[in-house]
Amino acid sequence: MLCFTINVPTNLVSGQDVSPESVRGLRDELFVKRNYTKYSFPVVDHRQTVNVSVGIRMLKIVDLDIKTQVLTLNVYVYMGWIDEGLQWSPQEFGGQTQLVVQSDLIWKPDLMITNGPDAFHFERTFKSTTLSVNSTGYIEWVPQTQLKTYCMTNLRDYPSDEQRCRITFEPFFDIKYVDVKPFDFYKVSTFLFDESPRYPNQEWDVTKVESYRRVDTYVEGSFARIMSFLTIRRRQSIMYYFIKLPTTVAVILSVLMMAFPPNSLKRYQLFVLSLSILLLTELVIINKTGFSGNKGVPLVLRNNAIIIVYISVMIYLSIVINRVFLMSNPWPQLTSAVANNPLLRYIGVGNYLITWTLEEGVQSGIGATINAKVSLTDSQNDWILMTLLLDKILFFSYLLFLITIYT
Repeated sequence: MLCFTINVPTNLVSGQDVSPESVRGLRDELFVKRNYTKYSFPVVDHRQTVNVSVGIRMLKIVDLDIKTQVLTLNVYVYMGWIDEGLQWSPQEFGGQTQLVVQSDLIWKPDLMITNGPDAFHFERTFKSTTLSVNSTGYIEWVPQTQLKTYCMTNLRDYPSDEQRCRITFEPFFDIKYVDVKPFDFYKVSTFLFDESPRYPNQEWDVTKVESYRRVDTYVEGSFARIMSFLTIRRRQSIMYYFIKLPTTVAVILSVLMMAFPPNSLKRYQLFVLSLSILLLTELVIINKTGFSGNKGVPLVLRNNAIIIVYISVMIYLSIVINRVFLMSNPWPQLTSAVANNPLLRYIGVGNYLITWTLEEGVQSGIGATINAKVSLTDSQNDWILMTLLLDKILFFSYLLFLITIYT
């Protein structure tokens, strides 16, 4: 059995303890004799403004739900303000300068996260904790809570995307009653200032945290708010390789497919294999990202769709090449001259003026290859050369497209 003992000091003064009688006397003075109430603003003159410093210290990124667009964080929420009803002279209470009390006993600012699903119930997520009260009336409250905020994701670079999420803190009251400002963590401790979460997330890394103050004016009045921006980058997990590796293999197979002549059975076999890999990858991406709420379509999803269109057109053209070679209607003379240009041999359009090898798989479906050779007329060669030329044009445009998206 493992046991822990935690000693929580209830009184602090310049590094030395004070007597329990001084602590009890101070508590009686603040909460009994002065008739302190947590339901009133912590100022003597209610025309004064309560200035509250607000900041967060991340413990862990719990989850970023791409489909619901909700970011969930475990955080410390730092709040600091001056309560004029909790000021005392240390000399009157044995030199005591600090007191630790329950958070339920004193006034606390009503903060809400205006861009979250729990906007009007944010403070209810705070558990009853202790807070520190200084003799000057300055209060430091650092409750731990689970924070949820909406985050509009941009999946253009998925699965290597970076997201910028906004967390907006706003008091319930007008700025003439309660004002907020970003807390300067440099003045407290490096523990609170550290931007990186204490417990890393397996999927996301925090790259930057920023906070700004903004005042918006409405018909009801002016309200100050703290806008914290959290920039996170997706780690290269197994999902990254599960998407990138099959896509790369499918692209290589598609290039090899187009290297085979149109009447080759291997072209059709590689087409089926490449198309199957690309479609499965598309389904995986769609299942992970969903269709709603995202700003951009993943580039890998768009590029795979274009590749599918390219290779489908190539296969269709291959079928056309193998079906129209028996046509007898000649091309116009100008077209025939272009098709028979010797320069076309350098881009893979061979000399088909003598023979054309037939494949049973082309004429009547997938089957065995026969070695029959049929002599062709000039008009038939015109048809074949023009379709082969179009096939090569599509092939080189496909290579150009691949170079463009992968460089």
